[in-house]
Amino acid sequence: GNSVSLSMSSQTGNVGEPLELRCLLNPSAGAIITAVRWFLGSDTTGIQLSAATCIFVGPAPSYDLARYSFTCSSSSNTFKLNMLALENSDDGKCWSCSVKFSNFPEKDKASSACIKLKSKFDS
Repeated sequence: GNSVSLSMSSQTGNVGEPLELRCLLNPSAGAIITAVRWFLGSDTTGIQLSAATCIFVGPAPSYDLARYSFTCSSSSNTFKLNMLALENSDDGKCWSCSVKFSNFPEKDKASSACIKLKSKFDS
């Protein structure tokens, strides 16, 4: 059968600096990705994006969307979430990404990574 894996690595960053979470998809040949979803914890809604345009398509009432920017590269199977790292909002948070396929019957797979921030006062 077709198998697909997502990988994300945990991110260390500095408070007040840009932070990038990168979701890499290792598909079997021919995977057609229709949607990408970023979410915190066990949130079932998350921030839903069209994979083709990277445009936000879903309701995300619990997220401050103005804080985030997204890039979607279906050709390189790379999806990114960018933010300015804030100590109270981001430190210790674990983000997950998942993708949906139009041509695979399997459920969307998810991968997660946690953020560790260094404040400017840390040695």
